[in-house]
Amino acid sequence: MSDASKTSESPNTKNKYEKIISNLRQDDGWKPVGKLYEYQGFWYGPSLVQNVISTQASFTPQPTDIVLCSSPKSGTAWLKALAFSIVSRNQVNDSTNPLLKKLPHEIVPFLEIELAQDSNNRNLETPFVATHIPYSSLPRSILDSSCKIIYICRDPKDVLISHWNFDQQRMAKFMGHPFSSEEEQQGAPEKIVSMCSFENLSRLEVNKNGNYYLPDLPAFENKSFFRKDRRLRQNADHWIEAARSLLCFCIGGDLHRFSRNEI
Repeated sequence: MSDASKTSESPNTKNKYEKIISNLRQDDGWKPVGKLYEYQGFWYGPSLVQNVISTQASFTPQPTDIVLCSSPKSGTAWLKALAFSIVSRNQVNDSTNPLLKKLPHEIVPFLEIELAQDSNNRNLETPFVATHIPYSSLPRSILDSSCKIIYICRDPKDVLISHWNFDQQRMAKFMGHPFSSEEEQQGAPEKIVSMCSFENLSRLEVNKNGNYYLPDLPAFENKSFFRKDRRLRQNADHWIEAARSLLCFCIGGDLHRFSRNEI
């Protein structure tokens, strides 16, 4: 884990969290996580449950924040890459895009990891935070704010990306960065799809080498976020329908779910 994710807390605060955790229902998890704790209906390892509680108590969002929500292994890296590329398209070009040298997880920090004890432990010019925290456990500071929330609640993986044109322009408009007619004529949406495609991201050196760290778990190889699942290819129609029907957007706690016919 990076030093950024180890921001110290006061002893009183830490003791308060430890007391809350000690009263939670516990169970034996799989190795190497060890103990699991049930908090607000969901199970976490010891470091993560403390980070979630800390985030709920202390996170202060920026008014322009866009929160990218997902379950683990459900397209998080792709969602981060797509959202960042759409919003930053006028500030970077094909040779300066940070995605060429950084894992998407390094560009968009996790709410319950890097930002758990310090809301400003990030580049405030990048209006994104990501989380695996369930919607019902998100900090009230987010739900009561004007933050925009994009939530992927299934696992469309590379099929979502190869068919991203279904959703990309609606997502850009929702984030406040719609494509202009000139950009559409110049092929900007297609360029972003190409940049963030499974085939392109998986070929980048940064995504083939190095490790990414999460609490309670061993290091993840960067390439593990870009594995190709042939079984999904064989069931493309099913996953396209899942991606189209289960991409949700939220504003100020109100869920906006687009049906197939709207996308």
